[in-house]
Amino acid sequence: MQDHLGGAFALLRAVADRPDPTEPVTVGVLAQAVRVTTSSASRTAAAWQEVGMLAPAAGYGAYQLGRRAVALSGRAAAPEAPTVDFVLTWLAAVTGETASLVAPAPGGARVVAAVLSNWTVHVGARVGDGVDPAGAAAAALRPPPAGRAASRGMTRSAGPEHEEFAVAVHDATGRAVAALVVQVPALRAAQVTPVAERILGQARRRLETAAVRAPAVPRHPVPADDGSRLGVAAAVLEQVCRQRTEPLRDLASRLGLRPERVERVIAGAAAAGLVDPVDDGTAARPTWYLHGWHRAVTAAVLTGRVGPLVADAAREAGATAYLTVRRGSRSVTVAEAFGNGALSTQSWLARPAQMFGADGGALLVMDFDDRQIAAVLPSRAVVTARHTPRDLDAFLREVRRARDDGRLVLDGFAEEGLTSVAAPVRCAAGTVVAAACLVGPGSRLTASLAYTTAVADRFAAAVSEKLVAPDR
Repeated sequence: MQDHLGGAFALLRAVADRPDPTEPVTVGVLAQAVRVTTSSASRTAAAWQEVGMLAPAAGYGAYQLGRRAVALSGRAAAPEAPTVDFVLTWLAAVTGETASLVAPAPGGARVVAAVLSNWTVHVGARVGDGVDPAGAAAAALRPPPAGRAASRGMTRSAGPEHEEFAVAVHDATGRAVAALVVQVPALRAAQVTPVAERILGQARRRLETAAVRAPAVPRHPVPADDGSRLGVAAAVLEQVCRQRTEPLRDLASRLGLRPERVERVIAGAAAAGLVDPVDDGTAARPTWYLHGWHRAVTAAVLTGRVGPLVADAAREAGATAYLTVRRGSRSVTVAEAFGNGALSTQSWLARPAQMFGADGGALLVMDFDDRQIAAVLPSRAVVTARHTPRDLDAFLREVRRARDDGRLVLDGFAEEGLTSVAAPVRCAAGTVVAAACLVGPGSRLTASLAYTTAVADRFAAAVSEKLVAPDR
């Protein structure tokens, strides 16, 4: 069973380990990637599809990552996700450069989260990308020589065009489970170096503290799927991601499985880099590598798979529909559609806006606490319209209102007579990743505010459903 599972998990990774796991990949390509026959790859992919870990994609014999795998990744990432989002946003804001989280995995470490620099010339990083094996991130993750303690210092590497700074993130046993990385073009490296040296250690401590304090998830009995080998494997992996470090014998009992069967699944998943055995192999936890799957899907869906949903919301509300995301400390529109009517609004597609004045800005930072918001946003706004919050305190009041209401309604937020109704979009980890906004003349939207709010809520829910957000 273990050899079969090793190959099955390798094939699943071949689908997931791409910047866009929603793009179709054929069984022929998968067969080459995992070095098996096409017929064997086809049978394994079909078996994963049966249990929801893969899904059929456009084209004959093509697959994409399934909803169950996305949900599983979200569960694995959820305890640390808010802190990861804040720490990377903070690193990018303070250094002005690209910040990323990298996790070890068989075949080489990979980017599992990233916030890009706002500079025109910057270092790119995408979730799913492999990292330079000679770079600082790989060096930070490398185990220390026998008999030596793991390094807590910053590693640095320099290439012809850019430099990289990294620190390892350690678990309670001292093992490196991830690395925080700042990448900077060589032309700005001199001024960024002292800043990176100063704050990377602080960022690591925040993340290590969040991992230690991760809340336990209530245990409850879950059926062990359909009894097939991959059905059982999916159920076991799902529970490891949900419960973390639960004794394997307890997990087996709850799933109605023999302990040795669960142990074989864990051994196969560990070989594929999906889980880490802990407590002398009597328990397991999800690896940080697994966090990247749902983030890659989120990025792909928000930038290329939501057009029809945006258009439906615009038509239903008779207003302009925008989908905005947080890029560092700014709001950026990634999709838009215009409703019918004599009055319309300007295009904001791909245009960055300060968080203070963005119609969904308060939603995009609502998962941060007030001190975290103060750490990543300026103390004063650039007042672009009469109703723009003029300072951080005024904006924080707006954020608190958004947290209480679960949405944000702004009258005259950008110019007189303009109304915005926005609702939060959540990913598989349960964190806010976008704002679904309806914008139009106040005379139209506020006259039927309850209806407009309901449309905004449905718009946000539809996008969240595509991202496999958990029920709240």
